[in-house]
Amino acid sequence: YSHSSEELRELYANLIVSSMDIDKKEFVHPAFVDILKKLTPDEARIIEYLKNQNYIHYIDIRGYSPDKGAVVIQDHLTTLHQTIHLDFPNNELAYLQNLVAIGLLQDNVGLNMHRSTTYFKKHVDTLKKKLSIPDIKTIESVFSLTNFGQMFVTAISE
Repeated sequence: YSHSSEELRELYANLIVSSMDIDKKEFVHPAFVDILKKLTPDEARIIEYLKNQNYIHYIDIRGYSPDKGAVVIQDHLTTLHQTIHLDFPNNELAYLQNLVAIGLLQDNVGLNMHRSTTYFKKHVDTLKKKLSIPDIKTIESVFSLTNFGQMFVTAISE
């Protein structure tokens, strides 16, 4: 799978170089090769993005209406699609969940970084108009690199 992906080939190459670099060798863990096997090219792009970011901000959108009750409108909405190219943007949440499952990211539900973006506000306003749900609330949270994830990003960085 990695042979057909420039992004993954580059991560493998960087990992090999880091394992021979006296200054980076301490950041290389034997499990990193197995982790690379579990990544898609889109996930590699997300990791590249995380080289320069501390977290990925997201919101969950919830609503309540008297006739429908509590409604989950949208889970884990990010702005990644505006920042990086994903071949399969509809899989973004699955990619983030995989990065959590393999130990590179952690989902910090409810950790608010006070960074609501114009995109999120416009999106919620559009939903309020489009859906007949008068009470819509957002829960701001972040995905962040674990310590293991930080080691991984350091090891695969040029």
